[in-house]
Amino acid sequence: MLNRLRISPERFESLKASYLLRARRLGDFEVSIKRCKIAPNGILITLDGIRTRDEADKLRGATFAVLEADRWQLPQDAYYISDLIGCDAHDESGNVVGKISSVIRGAQDILSVDSTLGEVLVPFVREWVGDVDMRQRRVVIRKFSELAEADEIPPDVGERGH
Repeated sequence: MLNRLRISPERFESLKASYLLRARRLGDFEVSIKRCKIAPNGILITLDGIRTRDEADKLRGATFAVLEADRWQLPQDAYYISDLIGCDAHDESGNVVGKISSVIRGAQDILSVDSTLGEVLVPFVREWVGDVDMRQRRVVIRKFSELAEADEIPPDVGERGH
């Protein structure tokens, strides 16, 4: 359900402001994008003021961030990870069962829900995730008790619901 959206250079070139978030000791700072180019494994971004490979290597591992006001509108059933984190997780009866603490990205996206039972991992597919209401900051987890009691995620879960 977390749609993988196509990356486009226009998206980055249209930004008014963007930021690199780095480890605390290095600090965060605003950057200006000079040029963007699609590459086989992502997008190459040339930043103003970064002239050498050594300067660029110092930025390795930084998180590229934009202001919330500059985010693009997503299609229906697509969500920003930052919006999902902190949402209340409800069971199908409407009871709050925990909070979404993180999203584990991979071939199959997984919601990590902090609950009174500990961490519960929820595959982000229609079989396990119902209504997502970003205005109310709530996500319905189907069959929550099954997931909370399971020692592992059933193997066929990632094969359905894409």
